[in-house]
Amino acid sequence: MELPRNHNACMRCALPLNADIGSHRYLWTRRICSTCLNGPPHFDRTVAPFLMQDGFRELLHLWKFNNRPNLSRFLASLASGTRPLLIPIPTQWHRQFWRGFDHTWLLAQALGHAINPDAEIQPWLRNSQKRQSHHQLSRELRWANSEGRFVGDPRIQGREVVLIDDVMTTGATLSSAAHACHLAGARSVCAWCLARTPASSGPR
Repeated sequence: MELPRNHNACMRCALPLNADIGSHRYLWTRRICSTCLNGPPHFDRTVAPFLMQDGFRELLHLWKFNNRPNLSRFLASLASGTRPLLIPIPTQWHRQFWRGFDHTWLLAQALGHAINPDAEIQPWLRNSQKRQSHHQLSRELRWANSEGRFVGDPRIQGREVVLIDDVMTTGATLSSAAHACHLAGARSVCAWCLARTPASSGPR
C-alpha cells in the first residue's frame, strides 16, 4: 500500500499547496501558504512527510488508538531529520492512562534512534492545565483552547528545538507549544509530525 505523501507543502506549516497557484506565483516560489504569510505561526518550519488521508490515517489510528506502541519505531523510520533537541508535545496523564502509552514520547524516542542513538530527547514542556481534547473541535475552538496551554523549561534557552507530534490539523497545539519554547528562550523552533491534515478534511 502506498502512503499519501505530502508533496509541495508550505515550508512553515506543511499545508499542501495548490500547484496551480496562478497569480500567486510568488507564494509558490517561496513555498509559503497565504495563511502563514498573513499570520505566521510561532514555529519556524514544519516537517510532515505524509497526509492524514486514507492509508496513513488507518496506520496511525492502529498505532494510536489500538494499543500498538510497537509501531512507534516503524512510523519514525518513515522519515528522518537532523539532531537538535527533540521535545515531544506532552500528552495529558489521563489520556496516557486511557491509551496505555505516551504516543508522542515513544515517537520522539523512535525518531531519535532513527537519527542518532545519542539524540537528546527532553520532556521540557508541560501542560499548564487540563484542556478539552481537540479531536472533535472546530478550528476556531482549537486555537482558543490552545492559548497559553504550555510552559517551557528554562533549560530550553539558546537551544534549537524540534517539537514532535503525530499529526498537525490546524497547527494550534504546535503553535502554542512553539510560543512557549520561544518564551523560554529557544533559538529556533521547528515542528515535526508524521502527517498534515489537508484543509478540507476537517477535524481528525
